[in-house]
Amino acid sequence: MALAGPAGRRPVLLLPGWRDGARALGPLARSLVTAGWPAELVRPVSFRDPFGSNVAHAAELADALETLRHEAGGRIDVVAHSMGGLALRYYLKERRDHGVGRAVFLATPHTGTWLAWLAFGRARPELMRNSGLVRSLGPLPPDVPAICIHSPWDLRVLPRHSARLDGVPSMEIRGVTHRGMLRSRRVHAAVRAALTEGWEDPTLDGISTWL
Repeated sequence: MALAGPAGRRPVLLLPGWRDGARALGPLARSLVTAGWPAELVRPVSFRDPFGSNVAHAAELADALETLRHEAGGRIDVVAHSMGGLALRYYLKERRDHGVGRAVFLATPHTGTWLAWLAFGRARPELMRNSGLVRSLGPLPPDVPAICIHSPWDLRVLPRHSARLDGVPSMEIRGVTHRGMLRSRRVHAAVRAALTEGWEDPTLDGISTWL
């Protein structure tokens, strides 16, 4: 029998950024479980090489998503932090039957970042500003509602507009650092709202939204 979540709440995969793994995603995962998502339907992912290529990460994402789809059925929502969002976009570009419901990008450098000069591993050239990989990704599939959540205090995604994606709603949360987004209660609230299609809620203090 397929696992089932509360009405309106799909299973969720959480993707880490460069050098991170499932442990860094723990606070966000716990916030979803506390809010009512069944623990078995919230899956933080650890990529085998946290400094590796987004192409390899996309293949690992495909395996994790198919496993969760087999267990739970239906589409899977994906929340991706930092470089994990590039792996998600590469996956969506390559897979017509992608199985993704909603996509939430947390501080993803959609057009690369100047800080890539300080990175290493196979991911480094892909994270460069306007790299071949980021230029190849294109728009999201029209059947995947998405939002970009980012902060003006983020000093790892530079320039700041790289955290936005053309045609995708954006939400700015002030006073939160790049890795701090994974621990921020305001970010957690925004993610929960995005996954239940209520992110426009004006009561989210310290947040501004725009299209």
